[in-house]
Amino acid sequence: MELIKMSSKGQLVVPKDLRKLLGLHSEDMFLAYGKDDYVIFKKVDLPSLKGEYEALVKVISGISDDNEITEDIINDEIKEYRSKKDRSL
Repeated sequence: MELIKMSSKGQLVVPKDLRKLLGLHSEDMFLAYGKDDYVIFKKVDLPSLKGEYEALVKVISGISDDNEITEDIINDEIKEYRSKKDRSL
C-alpha cells in the first residue's frame, strides 16, 4: 500500500507496482464511483470507435450495389446528422 497525493489538477498517480500487478496502461478507461470518503475505479474495456467505424464502412460498401455508398458519403451523412442534432438543442 502506498500513499499518493492529488495534484492541483485533480490527478492521481497509480503507483507503478500496482499498475504492473493489475495490467493497467496509459490509455485505459475507468468508471469512477465515490461514496463518503471512498473512491472506487473500475477498469472498463470500451470498443474502439475507429475500429467499429471501419468495420461498418466495409459492411455497407459490401452490400451496396456497385459501391454506391462510399466512405465520403458515410462521412457526409454523419456530419449532416450531427448538424441537425446540434440545431435541435
